[in-house]
Amino acid sequence: MHIINQGLIDRFIEFIHNIKPSDKIAIFYDNDPDGICSGVLMFKALKLLGCTPIIFECAPHDEPRYYDEIIERMQQKKINKIFLLDLVVEQKHDVMKKLEKFAELVIIDHHPFDRDLTSKRTIFIKPPLYVIGINTTRYCTTKQVFDLLSHVIDISQYEWLAVMGIIGDYAFDSWQDFLEHCFRKYEIKEEPDIYQTQFGKVTRYLNYVRTIDNKEVKKVAESLLEIEDFGTAFSILTKYQKIENEIENFIENYRKHTEEHPEKDLLIVHVQTPYKINSSVATQLSRRRFPEKVVVTYYFTDGHVWISARRQDGKMNMGEMLKKCIKGFDEANAGGHVPAAGCSIKKEDWPEFKERLINYSEE
Repeated sequence: MHIINQGLIDRFIEFIHNIKPSDKIAIFYDNDPDGICSGVLMFKALKLLGCTPIIFECAPHDEPRYYDEIIERMQQKKINKIFLLDLVVEQKHDVMKKLEKFAELVIIDHHPFDRDLTSKRTIFIKPPLYVIGINTTRYCTTKQVFDLLSHVIDISQYEWLAVMGIIGDYAFDSWQDFLEHCFRKYEIKEEPDIYQTQFGKVTRYLNYVRTIDNKEVKKVAESLLEIEDFGTAFSILTKYQKIENEIENFIENYRKHTEEHPEKDLLIVHVQTPYKINSSVATQLSRRRFPEKVVVTYYFTDGHVWISARRQDGKMNMGEMLKKCIKGFDEANAGGHVPAAGCSIKKEDWPEFKERLINYSEE
C-alpha cells in the first residue's frame, strides 16, 4: 500500500492536534463490528488526548429521519466537532450541509462513493482518495482510524479493536501481516477458518448485537469504552452467542422462506424473525452455501423494507445492483461493496423492486 495524498492525512493530523478540551465532540458510527470498533477506537484516542466526546451514538439504518432529529440535540449541546465513521453519508448531502453550519466534520469510511464531500468544513476520508496498492473496500474503517490516529498517538494497546473491525468486514486477506502480529501478541491460536479463532468468535458475537436493536448496540459500545483488554471484551460479548443458534436454525430451514430462481442464480429470502438477522443470514447463506449465486434477504418494518444482498465470487456488483433497483424510489437508500450491499425502500415499492431485481440478475 502506498500513500498518494499525504495532504489529506496531514489535514486529519492537524485537525486532531487542534482539538481542545473545551471542544464539544460527537461521534456517530455504524451498527456493525467495523462501525462499532472504529467509534470505540476514536473515542478512546480522543479521551487519551484529553478531549472526551459528549455524544457517542450508533446511527440507525431503520430511522430515515434520524439525522434531522439529532441536529437539534447537537445544537443544544453546542457540538462543534463531529466524527462520522463507517457511514455512507454521501446520499445525505443536504444533512451534511446543515451539520457544517455549526460544526466541523470528519467522515471516515471505505464504501464506494459517487460524491466527494470535501469542503472547508469537512474532511472526507475514503481509501481511493489517498492510497493505492490495496483493495480499497478492504481498507475497513477501523483499520483506517487506527492507522490515521497512530500518526498522532500510540494506540497499540487497542490493536484488538482493529482486528475485530478487519474480521467483521471480511478484510482479513488484505491484512495478513497485521493479523499474524496480533495473533502472536495476544497469544491466540490460529485456525484455518479465522471465524473459529477467539478473534473470529468475538467478532461474530459483536455482529449479533445489532440483530436486537440500536439501544443494545449503544449499550455494548459504551461497555467497550470502559474495557482495556481483549479478554474482558470476549467475556462480555459471549452472551450474544445465543443469537447464533437462531441464525443457524433459520439457515437450516431456509427453503421454507425462499423464492428461488435457479436459472438466474438468484435466491430471495424473507427473514422475518424476532431478531434482525437479515444481514447475518445473507452473509452466512452466501459464504457457506451459495458463493456463486446472488442471495437477497429482506424483512418488513414500519412501512419500509430492509434488504441485504450478497455474492461471494465477485461476478456481480451488489452495490451497483441495489442502486439500480431503487432508482427513482422515494425514501430509498443503497450502499455497499461488490460482494455485499444493503438498501432500504418503502414497503409499497417492494413489488417493483423485486421485479427489477429478477430482471437485473439476467444481465
